[in-house]
Amino acid sequence: MTRWLIRAAWIAALASLPIIVAWLAYGRITSRLRTNSAWCWFSDPRALRVDNWLIVGSVDTTGYTRVDVVSVQADRVENSTKLSTDTEVDDHNTPSLLQLQDGRFLAAYARHSRDHFWCSRFGLLNETTGEMAWSEEQHNPVEATVTYSNLFQLEKEGGRIYNCFRGLNFNPTFSFSDDNGETWSEPRLLMRTGDGRTRPYLKYCCDNQQRIDFFYTEAHPRDFSTSIYHLYYEAGKLHHSDGTSVADLVSSNAISPEAGTRVFDGSEHRAWVWDIKRYAQGILAGVFVVSHDGPIGRDLRYYHALWNGGLWKVQFLAFAGSHLYEPENHYAGGIVLDARDPNRVFLSCNCQPHDAKQALNGYRLFEGNKSSANESWSFTPIAKGHAGDQIRPYACDDNLLWLQGYYAKYTEFRTRVHWTKIKSVVPIPTAIPAAAVTE
Repeated sequence: MTRWLIRAAWIAALASLPIIVAWLAYGRITSRLRTNSAWCWFSDPRALRVDNWLIVGSVDTTGYTRVDVVSVQADRVENSTKLSTDTEVDDHNTPSLLQLQDGRFLAAYARHSRDHFWCSRFGLLNETTGEMAWSEEQHNPVEATVTYSNLFQLEKEGGRIYNCFRGLNFNPTFSFSDDNGETWSEPRLLMRTGDGRTRPYLKYCCDNQQRIDFFYTEAHPRDFSTSIYHLYYEAGKLHHSDGTSVADLVSSNAISPEAGTRVFDGSEHRAWVWDIKRYAQGILAGVFVVSHDGPIGRDLRYYHALWNGGLWKVQFLAFAGSHLYEPENHYAGGIVLDARDPNRVFLSCNCQPHDAKQALNGYRLFEGNKSSANESWSFTPIAKGHAGDQIRPYACDDNLLWLQGYYAKYTEFRTRVHWTKIKSVVPIPTAIPAAAVTE
């Protein structure tokens, strides 16, 4: 009897080994900000890695848009600043953070469709102590209410800075600055559709040299069936994925969202963008979520799209489970691409990513890796513990950040930003075999 018990114990231990090894591979994963805060996924970059410092933007539970400076080496917060003068408990107010070519930092943020302006402040980092000094808040007027901010600086345009936000007609809007963010151009529509209700949602990435990519839907999936599209900006023009010209950015009228290259046909589904990144050799990848039960949002699934130079190859990646809350039935736990590998992702789901029927105790984080042999996906759990949901991951250089805690809705949360170092890809046994991933 004792022999059988020992044998059973060994079998159980070996069965658990992949998860144990995976946790050990990530090392300490309990690092977090001191303050309850949250973020949305339509304002980026929301965190920056600068030498030994991790600079993190969020919205706290008192309604302040804030920035925290974390020492990666000491693994602690060294400096915190409440950026906004006005308050609103709403995670849409997440700041976009940009390190300027002159070494300063620029933060841009706005309250959620409340004000006819967006805010900016300049920051200066003491790279020895982690202290950050910030300028006074500047209001940049728009003839419409503003939501979200996305900052980019293009070196080959003389250092021109762009801020992309939701503004005119509730549509994608942009302003640019040619004096390092001191003054800004009149806001212009990037896309135009509908009367404000059919608002496109965009994710962006930028090479900091000459190109900005747009990955987007034509509307909110709560209201309409939505597809996924791609465009990019370079040398004054908007382009299809294959490089053919669509329109001049400044001199042409705003384009229709459907003018872009369609990546995924959502006429029978409802899709929403989560991330896009451009890698070496021009490799372009995007991830998005699709609701397979339309407006209900209890059968959400993640997809991976890879541009091969001639077409978009779209692949089912993982089950996402169900929505975070009603009526936002298409709010998934979240998915992001690794900053260095287009075939590596970090995702949150409330079911096993390979099997929607295996429910989890809340939303949990997984790393996904695509096999080069058969292009199937395998998954490894990332974060230990069950202290609340783990949602909205964000990859920043070699750091992975996410929200953990209680998240009821975008105006009600008790989450904190957690982070860990992303290890290099090593042969870790996977908790879920690649062959098990089927749609």
